[in-house]
Order: sequence, then structure tokens, then C-alpha cells
Amino acid sequence: MGSGTGVSTTSVGSTGPTPDMGATTGTTSTTGTTTGPDVKCGDGVPGENFCFAPRKIVDPDVVVADLAVSDFDGDGLGDGLVAAADGFRVVWAEGAGAIAFEPGVLGTPAVAVAAMPPRNMAQRAAVAYEQPPRVIVHASDPTRVVGFQATIALMRDAAAVAGADVTGDGDTDVLVAEAGTDADVVWAAAQPGGAFASLEILWTGAAFGDLASGLLGNDLFDDVAFTDRAAGRLLVGRNDGGGMLDVADQGAPGTPMGVAVGDVTADGFADVLVADASGGRLVLFRGRSDGTVRPPETLAAMAGARHVAVADLDGDGDLDAAVAGTGSGSVYAYRYDPDEDALSFAAEIAEVPTGVAALAAGEMTGDGVADLLVAGAGLPGLWFVRSNP
Repeated sequence: MGSGTGVSTTSVGSTGPTPDMGATTGTTSTTGTTTGPDVKCGDGVPGENFCFAPRKIVDPDVVVADLAVSDFDGDGLGDGLVAAADGFRVVWAEGAGAIAFEPGVLGTPAVAVAAMPPRNMAQRAAVAYEQPPRVIVHASDPTRVVGFQATIALMRDAAAVAGADVTGDGDTDVLVAEAGTDADVVWAAAQPGGAFASLEILWTGAAFGDLASGLLGNDLFDDVAFTDRAAGRLLVGRNDGGGMLDVADQGAPGTPMGVAVGDVTADGFADVLVADASGGRLVLFRGRSDGTVRPPETLAAMAGARHVAVADLDGDGDLDAAVAGTGSGSVYAYRYDPDEDALSFAAEIAEVPTGVAALAAGEMTGDGVADLLVAGAGLPGLWFVRSNP
């Protein structure tokens, strides 16, 4: 383990994508998306694999800070969870690519959002707000009534939020990476009845880029991964199943920002993926059976790589990666090549002219293939990107 200086890395996969980029245009429909989008394909053809159809969701009042995808009404389709300038919104998936907007809940800015498993038949999401800083756990039901389950007061504004069962009691706790420098990662344990205990500090003294949870190694306990953009490191919190997270400092090249957890190398153990903003790279930390990660491997991505998501984007049963940049506005897909034992560029997904503010992936159309939501940086509205159109 070590700091971000002098990190040894291995370059893997292709030398980087060089596709011709272009914004998607179309005619606004009553569902809030454009019709007749361009279909963008990588090493597949339309109707087969690795093709994407970006459609802009038109809503001039929505400036998005963060996104997640989770079934929020219990109908089996992933819905878009949106942290927006006017509060928490939901993009309800209605099948076959149709969507509907939920007006903002509360009138204060929401800055981060994370999906949480259901509790007592209610679908849940953890949403971080400003003015004042706090996390509200929102709940919804099949009637799509969005309510409040619990509130967690914060000392500082949040940079990222995640849900994970830290205590091993079967309920989901809330973790928050604070914004700014010399910040903390804090967590609140879930309590009976849906409340949360007082905040505890997990890690202190960093400038956090992002926060994610997942199952690392071969146990069944939720682990967490978070990036320190200032010191150039990935921090992995390994869960012992008894309410303790043993945090290991893993050096990461460049300026690590977005982070995601998932088995993209198809070896049965979850990996950690990091977007390196200053180097314009996707960084892979392969997971081991004991929950630790191997040294970083790098793959060329795009200028200002900031966001990363993991999902099955081509329906082959294996997880792929989507990466987006704040500077270039590009969104690219990568998948694992077993012959090369490496991730490689697979397709251009979309291009957002002003850069990408947020990215999330999940199955929203009922076809078994994950789709994406992409938010423009400073640009109102969203892009719904249907995979395998």
C-alpha cells in the first residue's frame, strides 16, 4: 500500500478510443424523451450487442448533481434516482423505454443519491441535501408516493453517499463522504424502526472524490471503496462482519474520482474501478478472494474522466464498465476480453456537449440489458441511453 506518488501501474487493453463524436438530437415527445435517436454501435450491429440509443429527457428546470438506478416502485424495472438542484426527483421507468418525471421533493438542493434495499415493503433511497446538510432516506411504494423514512444530520455538505450493511445485522447503514478538503467519511448504523444511530467517523483527513459499496472477496459482508483525489489513493474498507471496517490505503494513479465495485473480469471476485480525471484513464484494481485488491492497471479513457458505472450492457451475463468525462462529455463502454485478460474499449455510448455531471446504469426497459442515465454538467435535463435498442 502507499500514497498516490510513485504508484506502479500496468497499461492494459486497447490504446484508447478514437470514435467520431456527435450530439444526439431529435423531436420532443409527450413522454419526455426525444424520438428517432441515433443508434451508436461498437463491435456489434443494431439489434445485437453493444449498441446504444441516447434520448434526451427534456426538462428545463432540472440541473442534476448525481444519479442512481434502482427499482423504486417495486415493478421490477429500474427507476432513475436524481439528486437535482430543486431536490430529489424520480425518473419512473414504464417499460419499452417510456419514462415519466416525478416533481422535486423538497425545495433545497440535493447533491448525492444512493439506492438502498427495501425495508418493510418500501423501496428506499438515501439522498444528501444542502441547506442544511443532511441525508434523508426517502421511501416509495407501488403507488409511487415518495415519502420520508429518516433524517441524518451532517456536519458538512456531502460529496457522495452510499448504503452498506456495515454492522452485519441484515439492515442497510448509510455512509457519507464529506465535501471539501480535510474531510471525513462518516457512517450511521440502521436502528429498529427505520431510524439511524449517531454518526461515527470511518476515515478522516482527505479530499474525497466518490464512494461505493459492494461485496469484495468470497464472504457475504458489504465492503466500501472511496477515493482521495488530493492524495491520489483508493481506500478500501474491508468488512469483518462485526461492525468494523478495516481500511486499506491503495495508491491510485493521477486524480482518482469516480469509483464502482463489480466483477468486470469474470473471475468470481468483485473488482474496483476508478476514473482518473487528470490522466484521462480508467483504472482497474482486480479483486482477490480475501477481499484485497491487486495493484492498479490503467486503460486510456477520455479527458477529465470522472464517472464510472458497472452493469451488464450487452446482455451476455458479464459486467461491463461505462466511463464518462467532465471535460470531453464522452461516455464510453468497456468490456473484458478473456483472450487478452484485459478490459478493452467496446463502444461509444453518448456525447454530452457540456460534459457529464453524473452517470448511472441499471435495467430500465425489461429486456434484461442494463441501460444508462447521463446528466450534462450545468446543462438542464438528462439523457436516457437504451442499451441493445
